[in-house]
Amino acid sequence: MHQKVGLWASSPRVTSRRLVLAAGLAMIGGGAVSSCTAVTDGRPESDRTASGASSIQPSPSRQADDPALLRAATAVATVSAYAETAQQTHQDGAPAVRRTLGAHVEMLTAHRALLDGLLDAPATPETPVIANSPMAALDELLRREQLLIDTVRTAAVAASDGALARAYASLAAALLQRQPRARDLLDPARIPPPTATAWTPSDTAAVTDALVRIHRLLWLAGVVGARSSASQRPRDYAMITAWYADLRAERDQLVGLLAESGAAPVAARASYPLTTRDRTVDGSLASARSLNTEAMQLHAWLVAATTPAARGVAVAALEYDAVRALALRGTPENFPGAGELADRVRASGAPLASD
Repeated sequence: MHQKVGLWASSPRVTSRRLVLAAGLAMIGGGAVSSCTAVTDGRPESDRTASGASSIQPSPSRQADDPALLRAATAVATVSAYAETAQQTHQDGAPAVRRTLGAHVEMLTAHRALLDGLLDAPATPETPVIANSPMAALDELLRREQLLIDTVRTAAVAASDGALARAYASLAAALLQRQPRARDLLDPARIPPPTATAWTPSDTAAVTDALVRIHRLLWLAGVVGARSSASQRPRDYAMITAWYADLRAERDQLVGLLAESGAAPVAARASYPLTTRDRTVDGSLASARSLNTEAMQLHAWLVAATTPAARGVAVAALEYDAVRALALRGTPENFPGAGELADRVRASGAPLASD
């Protein structure tokens, strides 16, 4: 059985430089590579779900009678109210604590506005009781957020509406990005594993589509690894090689799940167009960051495109992408993989300084 999401659950793997170099050089030399040739899989561009295309940005609709949505919205509203009250109570705290509280308030305000906008009336939060010291208040906020991650993550897997599931998964990923030692909190064991024997034809089609894109991302990650430097940037190199290993593990898991579902996994192409000609060490890190963003968008789409029987693998992958983005020197987002939700929140009139 290929039900574990544990291929991504272990501590960062160290892939040897020889392996990454060999993979990258083989990929570069494996076929003609044109920077102006589009990646295709035999279907018209309009029929493909390429990451970032408007056709894969489903926006959740109003679901006022959904008790699961009301529970999630109430949980978010309660933590948001705690953060706002803590910020107001401890305005004289240390600057670093004030800045951290402010960032959490902004994120939670955006999340609360999104979910409240799907209800007939805003969710009613519980009355917050704030800790006496600024640090104690922040610690309590982080504890509450970690519980909230479990709430919205579970809702993401179980939601009957794919667009709403994508929103929940993005919220969980954003909350993870704000946690100290976020990678230690990644726990796919808390996410229901995919059950390939229960997949619908749409699940199989969506996972197949995702595998096509993972093949491409893995190929490009090998090129990025071959261009990175263990001697000049050892930390960046370690992160890029761990990212390559994660993509390879995801590819293997998707292949196994598709085989278990009775489908024939699609094979990788011999080569793919390069996304950049920059061969510098700095360029390698920028390429890795860009490709990881693409992976976030892909996995957020896969959350929306699958049923609960297949969705766990995408929810877990999105969380890993979001945490990895910070290691690749990216910045936290209010809606990882689903940035257009920030526009929806802004349109609602909720205060949202940036995303």
